[in-house]
Amino acid sequence: MNREYPPSQRVLQGPVSGGVNTFAPQAELELRVGRALDPAVNDRRRRRRDEIRAQYGVRPGIMEWLSEAKELGIPVGIASSSPVGSVQRHLLTLGLRDDFSCIVGRDGEIPAKPSPISYRTVCQRLDADPSCSVAVEDSPHGVAAAVSAGLFVVATPHGLTSNLDFSDASLVAPSLGDLSLSNVLAKVALRL
Repeated sequence: MNREYPPSQRVLQGPVSGGVNTFAPQAELELRVGRALDPAVNDRRRRRRDEIRAQYGVRPGIMEWLSEAKELGIPVGIASSSPVGSVQRHLLTLGLRDDFSCIVGRDGEIPAKPSPISYRTVCQRLDADPSCSVAVEDSPHGVAAAVSAGLFVVATPHGLTSNLDFSDASLVAPSLGDLSLSNVLAKVALRL
C-alpha cells in the first residue's frame, strides 16, 4: 500500500496550544493500517532498543573529553532529538549523568533537529556564547542544527551514518579519540 497522506492527515503529537508538534510514528502507522496496534508491539520495540543500547559502551574519546572539560572548568550540556527522559536513562546506565550540566531534548517547546533550538537552549542555560562553543555530532541533522545555532561542529560519524554528508561540519573525525578538546578549542579561537 503506497498511499500518500496529505500533511493535514499526518499524525502529530504535542501540546495542544503553544507547543511543538512532532511526528508520532505509531499513531501514523495506525492511521495507515486503519486499526489500533497492540501496545505490546511498542513495548517489545522499546525493550529491543534498550537491549541494543546496552551492547554499546561509550564511544572512543568521550571520557577523555569529559575529563578535560572538567579540568578546564567548561560546563557540558546535551542537545538531543530524543526526549529528555530517554537521554537521562541512557546516561544513568552509562554512569555519566553527573558529567552534564544540562540536558535539552525533544520535549514541550523543543523540536527535533535539524531545528537549532535545542542547541540555542543549551547555550542559554550554560550561559555560553554559541560562537565559542563546540558541538559533537554523529548525524547530518545534528550538524545542521549546531551550525544553524552558530557552534563549531565536530562530526564523528558512526556505522549507520558514515556514508552520509558531513561537509557542513567544521571538522570531521572518525572519533573524539583522534582529537583533544584543547586542540579543538584552539581551532574555535582561530575562527573568532
